[in-house]
Amino acid sequence: MYAEAGKLSPPLLETLERIAAEFPNQVWGVKSALLLSRMKQDEERRSATLVTELKARTRQALSSCRVQDALAAIDEMRSTASPAMAEALASERSAVLSEMPLIYARVRSRAEIAAASGDFAAACIEYGRVIDGFPPGEWVDKATAAVSTLREIEERRAAQAADEERRRRDHAERSTYEAVIRKAYDAASSFKYDDAAAAVEQGFAAMTDASLKQGLAVYREIIRAEKDFFEACSGRLSRGEIDIQIRFSSEEKLTVLGIGGSGVALRSEKLEHVVYPWKNVDDFQKFRLFDEYCARKGDALETLALAAVAFHRGLFVDAENKLGVAANLNRKLAEKSHIWRGFFNEYENITRPVRARSIQRQPGHSSQ
Repeated sequence: MYAEAGKLSPPLLETLERIAAEFPNQVWGVKSALLLSRMKQDEERRSATLVTELKARTRQALSSCRVQDALAAIDEMRSTASPAMAEALASERSAVLSEMPLIYARVRSRAEIAAASGDFAAACIEYGRVIDGFPPGEWVDKATAAVSTLREIEERRAAQAADEERRRRDHAERSTYEAVIRKAYDAASSFKYDDAAAAVEQGFAAMTDASLKQGLAVYREIIRAEKDFFEACSGRLSRGEIDIQIRFSSEEKLTVLGIGGSGVALRSEKLEHVVYPWKNVDDFQKFRLFDEYCARKGDALETLALAAVAFHRGLFVDAENKLGVAANLNRKLAEKSHIWRGFFNEYENITRPVRARSIQRQPGHSSQ
């Protein structure tokens, strides 16, 4: 009987209306009028049901920001609706459009809460509901701009976090580097060159920063040069190539028989042989032993090694002087002297809070 749901068939409706009008007092006219009334009531009920169901679907769509879906459903039904139903659908469409600012406000509120907690991804997802679910226009433009702003903020914060993490790693690595240098220096200053070299090698393996690895490579070279020089001097003494008469803590002249990691082997008029621990020899006397008695005069490489000896004895002025003398003796050592000088200065900067910056030279000392 009905051509379309929610809409009376026009030909049928016209026919019933004509019969009812032409034969109001006859059976066919009365029946047509009754049928027409019943059909209109049925149409109104069906229309009301359809509108109610549509409103439920639009409310559900709006709850998830699917405004376009809600509008599309309304427009699809309006295309075949009766005038009375079309009016209800138009009202519903206006209601949906009026909801858009409120929906956007709720989305923005949730997004701001998420962004405030640092969850920019969640905030972008909220605005994405508007971008995907709203029809093109003001609200989509606002949501798109908000997402762009959030991503810029997120990128800046990510970059800041990366910078902070890099600075933290750099600081930690720098601290490790300085600790390695102090440990190696303490060992080398006690003539424990193997321990010093092991500390440097361990630190070198742990470093990732190229400049810090380069610094340790330079220090490794310095330690090796001093060790080789120390062993050369020890060999000369053991072979009797040099005769050293020296005074340490007393006026008695002592003959140096040899040197080793534990100290200086001495002979005096009272004692045939005694090992004098390095810890009992002051740093200047240690340097003087190598500088004035053991080193080959005019040898550029041994003069360079003497700079390392002075450096590890805390005699930074003497170390500086030896670097200059070595470079003058052999111009090919000028660059190496410059590199070593940079490391010596770096060590002074590292230890400045705990070491005296200026070391006084004792009287009677002269450099090569």
